[in-house]
Order: sequence, then structure tokens, then C-alpha cells
Amino acid sequence: MSTAALKKLIQTSTDPNVEWRDITPVVATEWLKMNTLNRPKKLKKIALYTADMKAGAWPITGATICFGKSGRLLDGQNRLQAIVDSGSTVRMLVVWDLADDIFDVIDGGARRTASDALVIEGHEGWVASCGATTARLVMNLTEGRLPYSLTYSPQNIRRFVTAEPDIMGSVQFIASLPRRPAPMPHSAAAALHFFMAQRDSDLADLLMMQLYRGDNMTADDMVLRLRNNLLGRVQQGAMGSNTDVTNMMSAVIRVWNSRRAGRSIAHIGNAFTRGGEDFPAIK
Repeated sequence: MSTAALKKLIQTSTDPNVEWRDITPVVATEWLKMNTLNRPKKLKKIALYTADMKAGAWPITGATICFGKSGRLLDGQNRLQAIVDSGSTVRMLVVWDLADDIFDVIDGGARRTASDALVIEGHEGWVASCGATTARLVMNLTEGRLPYSLTYSPQNIRRFVTAEPDIMGSVQFIASLPRRPAPMPHSAAAALHFFMAQRDSDLADLLMMQLYRGDNMTADDMVLRLRNNLLGRVQQGAMGSNTDVTNMMSAVIRVWNSRRAGRSIAHIGNAFTRGGEDFPAIK
């Protein structure tokens, strides 16, 4: 069945259609053309599948090749690629006319992550991974919780990022700054930048550039002193603990609030949360 014929069948269907198909390398090649905005292919998995198919040892498991209402391939890209690579014809169950938005809840052998959910929105690699964590922090802070309080499903992350596109704008900005040395996790910086930019975008950019680059500041500038303190904590392993990162975020917020108010923090250690203090609001 050609790509055009399959799309026509999908578009005229009202319910999901299911059938067993003997999928040839030619058909698999056509179907892979409908693989838009899917996760990156798993090369090791494809190699294993290819070896089994070449040996005639591929079992009929009932695992499905899935297509959405738009004609997009939702699940099965690695199996289809293995059919192409092996030159084998393999019998599989095919389902089409599914809702396209079920992509991020389909478990095709490797559970889809929040990062995978952002890949289908056009974000790639490091940006998708950082964006997924950034969205989690922003969602918690928006609800008045500590940054790492709750985790969220991939579909919730994707919906939230779609509704708040400036989150990925902040991630892209932080991604433009030096990766090493990093005074705090990039996702934490991006979450803070997202909120701070809503108050003063230029000042938010400047603060993050100074924290990550450490230039254009005098020795007594509280942002430089904060940067040096944060880097010292990173060297001691502070980024390995959500509690420590939360404390780092609170210090950045207090420095931000002080700069916005035209004040300075004499002892930078006072910017960090001490016993009994609440997580500060961004002003």
C-alpha cells in the first residue's frame, strides 16, 4: 500500500482499523516517510531487530505499527527500519486512524519521557531534555510548591509548554550561555529566567549572563560573589541534591530581588535559605 493510499484510507475512517499485514521492505520504506516528529531511532534496538529478522527468528508478538488520523506514524519506527535493513518481509499487526495526541502515552518498548514529548514539538536533544525539567520546575513554582515537589506526565509537560512557549525561549537563552563551568543546573536557571523575564527581560538576561560568564562585574558585585559561592558549592557536589539546588535557586532569587530594589547583600551567605525560611517569591 502506497503512502497516498494509506493516507486516503486513514482520512476516510471513523474508527481505528486493525489488520495483519505482511510488511515488505518497500512498504516499510514508504511508511517510514510518514515518521514525522517521532523520537530519535534506537540504533542498538534496530540492530537487534535486524539480526532476528535476518535469522528468521522474529516472533509474531501482537506488537502494533500505529498511525494517527493525520497519517503520521505513531509507533513502530524501529521495527520498520529493521525490516528495511534486513530485507525481510515480516507479518505485523497494523492500526491506523488513532488520535495523534496519544503518541506520548504509547509504550513501544521504551517508555516515552517528557523529553520525548518535547521532541514531537520540534525541540531536539539537550534543549528537549532541559526543557522538560524546566517545565516541571515552572509548573511546581506556579502552583506555589517547591521546584522539585511533583513530577508530571509527558503529556502534561507537553501541554504546559505549548501553553507557555516562553519556557522554551528561556531554555534557548540559557543554552546560549557557557555550559562549563555552570553555577547551577541549566534547567533551574531557565526556570528562574522564565519568571524573572516576566518582570524585566533585559535584567533577567543580564543576571544570567553574569552568573554564567562572570565578566563585566567589580570584585564586590553581589552577583559575582554569588557566582563564586555557587561554583564552590557545585565543586562540592551540590547539584546532586534537589534540596541543594532549591537552596541555590532561592539565593539567586534573593539577589535578583535585592538588585531590583537597588540594594546589595553584604554577606552573600545570607542569600541562601536558613532554617525556617520560606522559599522566596520572585519580585
